[in-house]
Amino acid sequence: MQIEDFKRWHWILIALVIGGLMGFCWNLTPPDEKADGRGTSALEFVGNLTRQKTSQGYTWVRQTLVYPPEERVDPTTGKTGFANYVVCSMLTPLPDGKYKYMVKHFTADVPFKVGNIQPKSDQYSIRDYLKETKEAFPEVVDYRYAWWSAPRMQYILWMGAALLLIGGLWPTLVNLMIGAGLGGHKHEKKDEYDLDRFGKSKEPAKSATPVKAGLGNADLHKLRGLQDHLADNVSGMELTGGVATSVATSSAPGTVKALGGSSEPLKPVAPTEPEEPKEYMGEYYPVVKPHHVEETKKH
Repeated sequence: MQIEDFKRWHWILIALVIGGLMGFCWNLTPPDEKADGRGTSALEFVGNLTRQKTSQGYTWVRQTLVYPPEERVDPTTGKTGFANYVVCSMLTPLPDGKYKYMVKHFTADVPFKVGNIQPKSDQYSIRDYLKETKEAFPEVVDYRYAWWSAPRMQYILWMGAALLLIGGLWPTLVNLMIGAGLGGHKHEKKDEYDLDRFGKSKEPAKSATPVKAGLGNADLHKLRGLQDHLADNVSGMELTGGVATSVATSSAPGTVKALGGSSEPLKPVAPTEPEEPKEYMGEYYPVVKPHHVEETKKH
């Protein structure tokens, strides 16, 4: 099976498989390996989040991105819990005395309890904290939730992208290349004799009218008339030696007139003598054997 023989549904199936595998592999990758930057602490992040802007009007923390919570093991206690992976751009001083925004990341446990922050429930996360802080300081708090990083959304996004590219655009591109002569030619479809295309008759076929045995009165009458007519034609004829002659003409001898203009009758032809019987002999070829008449010797 060559590439030009693939149908669109083949490419759709391939796209779904590839998209599912990519989503599975992406979910196996931890968030800290998907982003770059330097590590920081949750305490430093909270201290700089509500800090007053610089003299030039820059905030200390911006472009905060909170990933969905994932299960993790606490390295200090060994307990299993959930935590949010957070990435942000933090204004960081450089050795030359200048400041620069640098990408930093940290892990925020659930419930989120840092410094003097008291969680309101066991499900209280840094996302809840940022929401409350933004209501109090809308000018300095800037964050987003990475909804696309959820496991279910990863499958949907990867499979949707693969379906669009591999199942939608790629077959069209292949057909264009084949039409331009860059690939093999498509095999022409042969007309297959499909019996299903003949619709079934709604009304059953009418059976042939049965033939009645015997003859009707009209047929018998015609048959008798034909027999009477033949009997009248044959009544004056008799068969003699294989030749049909009239009874009236055979009873009285008559004369045969000549075909010419002469009115004189023709004389009857005298009968010829019977031919001498012959015998044939010979083993391979027939030869006439002569009959010798024995003559009485006269003395």
